[in-house]
Amino acid sequence: MIDDDALDGRLFRARPDTPLRGAPLTGEQEELLASIMASAGVARPRRARGSKTVLERWSLAAALLLVLVVVSATVSVWPVQTSHAVAVTPRALQIQPLQGNAENLLLELSESVAAAAEPRPATTIRFEFWGLALSPQGSSVSMQPHETLLDYRSDGSTAVETRALQALAADGSPVDDPDARDAGELVLWHLYKKGEAVGVFSKPSLDTEWGSLLREGERLPADADAAGYFRAVANLLSEHPLSGSEQSELVRFLATLPDIHVEGELIDRLGRPGVGFVAPDGDYRRMLIISPELGVLAYELVYTGSSRTDVPSPAVIDYKAWY
Repeated sequence: MIDDDALDGRLFRARPDTPLRGAPLTGEQEELLASIMASAGVARPRRARGSKTVLERWSLAAALLLVLVVVSATVSVWPVQTSHAVAVTPRALQIQPLQGNAENLLLELSESVAAAAEPRPATTIRFEFWGLALSPQGSSVSMQPHETLLDYRSDGSTAVETRALQALAADGSPVDDPDARDAGELVLWHLYKKGEAVGVFSKPSLDTEWGSLLREGERLPADADAAGYFRAVANLLSEHPLSGSEQSELVRFLATLPDIHVEGELIDRLGRPGVGFVAPDGDYRRMLIISPELGVLAYELVYTGSSRTDVPSPAVIDYKAWY
C-alpha cells in the first residue's frame, strides 16, 4: 500500500489541467482516482444537497485535488455518456491594451511591489478557486467556486480549511442549484502539526533561487517554458505565504522568462486592478494577473483551441485568486 508521502508526491506530479472531454484516464490515473475516492469515503461524485464532507486527516495536495474531483469530475467517472454536456464557464475578463514589453513591465511591477511591501511577513493564505465541471445530465446549471484558508500558526502548526462559495451563472449572478453545495459549507479541514509538510515546495526566502525552487516543486525540466513556471507559481502561492519583498523578487524572476506576452490592464474576478501576462501552452494559455502593490493576484487557464465541444473557445478552464 502506498504511504502518505509517496501518494502526496504522486498527486502533485499528476495535477493535470482538466483533460479533453471524452479522453480516457490512464491506468495509473484510474488507480489514483479510485484510491482518493475510497480513502475519503466518497462513493460517487453526485451528492445530496447539504451533506458534509470534512477530511480531518489528509494531505493538502490530496484534499484540494479531491475537492476538484468531486465538483469537477471528468467524463470517465460518470456511468452515463456525456457527449452533449456543456459546461458553465466564467465570462472572459475585459482587457484594456497596454503598451510595453513583458520584461520591462514586470521589472517595473517588481519595483512597485517592493516599494509598497508590508514590513511584517505574511502568515496566512486565502484564495478562491474554481475548476471546470461537467454535468452527467446535460448542460451544467452553475459553476461553484471554493475558498481555501491556510493559517500558519505561531506554534508551528498549519490549519487548512476549504468552504464552498455561492453557485454562480456564467455572468456571475447567484444561482439556486439543487446539486451545488450550500454557500459557506465546510468541505474539508485539517491541522498539520509542527514539522509536517503542507505541500511540496520549499519555503521561499529573500535569497531564494526562484527558478530552482519552482522547478523542483513542480517537477519541471531544466528547460521548462514560461507556461510551466506560471503553473508552478500558482501552486507555490497556494502553499506558502509570501512577504511583499518575496513577491517582488518572484515578479523579478518572471521578467527573465521568454515567450511572455502582455495581455493588458484588467480587473480580476475579485474586483482588483492588475496587469495580465500570458504564456502560451498549446491549445491553452496561462495568465498571471499582477498588482503594482500586492504582486501576483490571480492565475487563469484559458482554452483557445478548436477540438473541444463542451466549452466555447476561448473559455476559462480554471482560476485561482489570492487575497
